[in-house]
Amino acid sequence: MLDPNAYHHPSTGNQAKPDLGHQGNPFDYAPVAARPANRLGQNGYPPNITLIGMFGSGKSTVARLMAKRLRYHVVDVDHVIEHNFKKSLQKVLDDLGIRKFMAMEDQTLRTLKSRRCVIAPGGSAVYYPIGMKALQKMGPLVYLKVSLVELKRRLPDWSSRGVVCRGGSTLPVLFRERSPLYRQYADITVDANGQNWDKMAEAALKGVVEWHLKNSKRK
Repeated sequence: MLDPNAYHHPSTGNQAKPDLGHQGNPFDYAPVAARPANRLGQNGYPPNITLIGMFGSGKSTVARLMAKRLRYHVVDVDHVIEHNFKKSLQKVLDDLGIRKFMAMEDQTLRTLKSRRCVIAPGGSAVYYPIGMKALQKMGPLVYLKVSLVELKRRLPDWSSRGVVCRGGSTLPVLFRERSPLYRQYADITVDANGQNWDKMAEAALKGVVEWHLKNSKRK
């Protein structure tokens, strides 16, 4: 079962202490505040890694596994939002409405300050060009690619997940709308169909190492 805490220190098993900033401002929750990161870190891995993909693709689970192996922190952006608003993601969406929710989610991505983190944003992150640019500056983006058939199997009911339905309210419509955006932003693509979580984490780490070596030569 996943730890509900958004910030987990994999080397100790304890929750990392977040910097809560000014109370009441949902954009001041800066977890692992650090010096600016560039995309080519040290020790064979970039300073941050971001997982993108549809809800149900396994981003949160795979992020935890990758962070444990790298001794990185985990930043689950949905959990950041829930922490800031002190309510479930679905309730935040219901209260704000889709427009204000999307503006808030975009701003949350823009203001993340992380280092040595595996970041798992919501599946709607790809709707925000500036927010995605902020994630790209922190490190490579790994796309966990899963088929529509597999998503339907995993998600018989996703009505309470806090999903941003910008272009339609059915899973096939969301899948068709978002898939080209995931491909557009991906530095690395991992096939998430029929794979267990460990295999997906291994494939993502292998892809990150290859990406890092390739980009280091260009530096």
